[in-house]
Amino acid sequence: MSKYINEQHANPLAADCAAHAVFIIGTSPIYDHVDFPGDILTDAHASIEPWNAAFGADKQKIKVDTMVKIEGQGFRKQGSSDPDSLEFRCGYADNKLLAFDSNEPNSGGSGSKKHGRGGKGKHGGAKGSSHSSGRHSKKKS
Repeated sequence: MSKYINEQHANPLAADCAAHAVFIIGTSPIYDHVDFPGDILTDAHASIEPWNAAFGADKQKIKVDTMVKIEGQGFRKQGSSDPDSLEFRCGYADNKLLAFDSNEPNSGGSGSKKHGRGGKGKHGGAKGSSHSSGRHSKKKS
């Protein structure tokens, strides 16, 4: 996270969201890794908005006060050498990450990965391409 803040001048919440995206994409059956090139995490490109509502309509109905939207480049494990454009959303309450989702396709077709509070363990216990994760606290770098 400090790399994004110090080298790319990222907003701290955008950097935190990107760090979580890197972790989640690292568990993907489709993608090898995700990159956030140039100034994509700066205030000029990342969207950080007050959000006094539920993060999502389905399993992630948890109320958040800030919504962060960032884009990255997903590099597939097999196939094209051209990266895919991936979008990530992170929901925060009191600067703590509570919910996450992306437009990463699941291995069985279209859809998005969703990660939120609840479920079993830290990153498991959900059906299909959705994952639930435990509580997340912002790490200080």
